[in-house]
Amino acid sequence: MRMLKWLLAIVLALVVVFLAGGMLLPDHVEVERSIDVDRPPAQVHALVNDLSRFNEWSPWAARDPQASYRFEGPAAGIGARMHWQGNAEVGVGNLSILESEAPGSVLTAVAFEGFDEPALARFDIAARDGGSTVSWRFRSDLRGPTMRWLGLFIGRGVGADYERGLASLKALLESTPLVDVSDLAVREEQMRGLEVIALAGSAPVDDLALTAATLGGLYGRLLEHAAAQSLDIAGQPLTLTAAPDPDTWRFQAALPVRLGAGWRPDDSGIELLQLPAGPALVGEHVGAYAGLADAVARLEAHARAIGRERSGAIRQTYVSDPADTPEEDLVTRIELPLAER
Repeated sequence: MRMLKWLLAIVLALVVVFLAGGMLLPDHVEVERSIDVDRPPAQVHALVNDLSRFNEWSPWAARDPQASYRFEGPAAGIGARMHWQGNAEVGVGNLSILESEAPGSVLTAVAFEGFDEPALARFDIAARDGGSTVSWRFRSDLRGPTMRWLGLFIGRGVGADYERGLASLKALLESTPLVDVSDLAVREEQMRGLEVIALAGSAPVDDLALTAATLGGLYGRLLEHAAAQSLDIAGQPLTLTAAPDPDTWRFQAALPVRLGAGWRPDDSGIELLQLPAGPALVGEHVGAYAGLADAVARLEAHARAIGRERSGAIRQTYVSDPADTPEEDLVTRIELPLAER
């Protein structure tokens, strides 16, 4: 009986130590790891913002090659979600994107089966000497003494995993072409559908005077056509480029319209087009029109570097009026339609 009392006393003492010690431990765990990558922030952000490519660099994917994955919502950006179910080492849970600010940050929530609340994991991407510094931060609240004791081990394990993941991310990024689009403020957005009247034209890429004259003539004809058919102009002028060429720009000049009483075809060569909505890489070029061809080429190269395919004509919307805007302040919105995934 005396021995039983001693055992009970020892167990009680251990319970008291466990509970009291647990309450003295931190009520959350935070881990941060960083790495320098020889690629600009826009390329880094595009990859970490794309859950459909997460397992290309994830530190956990190799632990269970037979794990199953299911995706919901968009492939990238806010609302993207990945569910996984694997062996005892990777478990069951889901990863979702809560916030995304191109090209600087992505905030995700990581929910593990058996845990009451999701943890938060955040990527911060800072420009550095032509490349980027990528920081991966983890935070989880620890409720109750048991979770606080576990927190002593969670931080160590997550830190090691983050180091491996960042090393894989760096290797993957640096295996792709270097494309700098930092001046274009590139982001992925949903492109809106438009009804436009359009007229085909072409001009040498390096002859800006002829290009301006050609566009001026085409837009003049489109305005006359809209007036004759009682069409309301519903937006800024744009061009559509289906196949960029380094020597000759072949395009369609277009004006968004509201049809009103309707549209009647005639012998002017003007078409009525329905431009579809859909995902697009969007950038803004600020400056003289002489730099537009290069900006479009870099945006296409950026799309290829991040594993995306163009689907449809490139839209260039002339936001600024060149008649009253200094050349260095001209804003042109470039939208590169992307294939759905």
